[in-house]
Amino acid sequence: MRKTIIILLLLLGTFNQIEAQKILVLDKIGFKLKRMKYYEGDFIAIRVLNDRVIYKGELNAISDTSFLINSNYVEIDSVESIIKYRKGAKAFSFTAFSVAAITTLVLVVDQSIKGNIESVPNKLTVPLVFTGMGLAAIPFWKRTYRLNKNMVLKMIDLSPL
Repeated sequence: MRKTIIILLLLLGTFNQIEAQKILVLDKIGFKLKRMKYYEGDFIAIRVLNDRVIYKGELNAISDTSFLINSNYVEIDSVESIIKYRKGAKAFSFTAFSVAAITTLVLVVDQSIKGNIESVPNKLTVPLVFTGMGLAAIPFWKRTYRLNKNMVLKMIDLSPL
């Protein structure tokens, strides 16, 4: 029984073609290894050495020493930093701004119906708090990982033996 299972697995392994996959890895070396992986098709934003332009786009192809972003070949050794955009912080900020706008609109309409339009500046604490929360979240929209001795960018080949 054991031999038939082994032969069956070997036959199944020969019929399925497994394609090699290369991934781009950003390792944060320290007390505990942290790793961010970028596969082909993922969104990536990088800054190249001696160039202030940020290259953003889909990671199209990965080779041993370079990768392709929106028809721009970039050498792995020439990358200065990787920028990661955070959707949650941006969504929180936009939600806070929209709540501030809606509460201001409701307050103004309510006070104009009541005829107390002069008392609106005294009641703007809630919209101002939400505006402040939205402004406080702006620095968290993106995170820049600068490559140095503790942050290493490399390519890993995940092809089978």
